[in-house]
Amino acid sequence: MLELMHTASLIHDDVVDSADKRRNVPTINATSGRQAAVQCGDYLLAKAMERLSLYRGSGINETLAQVSSEMCFGEFYQQRTLFSLHAQTLETYYDQIRRKTACLLPASCYTGALSGRVSQEKAGYLAKYGEYLGLAFQIKDDILDFCADPGFGKKAGQDLRNGIFTLPILLVKEELRVRLFCGMNGGSRVL
Repeated sequence: MLELMHTASLIHDDVVDSADKRRNVPTINATSGRQAAVQCGDYLLAKAMERLSLYRGSGINETLAQVSSEMCFGEFYQQRTLFSLHAQTLETYYDQIRRKTACLLPASCYTGALSGRVSQEKAGYLAKYGEYLGLAFQIKDDILDFCADPGFGKKAGQDLRNGIFTLPILLVKEELRVRLFCGMNGGSRVL
């Protein structure tokens, strides 16, 4: 179910980003058009949802339903803040990547543990690990947006062109804010 949800989210993300390639492989969006890509993503989500009823009451069903909502909210939130350096802050950045990307990995760790009959408490520890892993993955992906070689399959600067200010830009913004503030108040320069 998680793989179906994940693949659907990647297909939808390619549509939103008008991406021609993902990891150097042509996207459905590029080969078959936006409408076909949206329908493929929707179909995969529907197939995942069909299986959720098998796990009702186990914690798995509820977790995956929550993840699906979080991913949508993360995308809505990102769309609302596009091209706004004022609206995009370090706080909103971490919230967005937690919702759009990182929530899938803790859900995978948690539900995998539950299906293996691990206690909810221990599954919670695995979920925390998954969250940190998901955040690290997205931060690395955002850094690669500035320095990836063409063989990686992602055009450098794509996020910035799309109005998405990721961690590297937000750290520069914060550094400039600090320098400007110190300069205006006669303070020493911050390096």
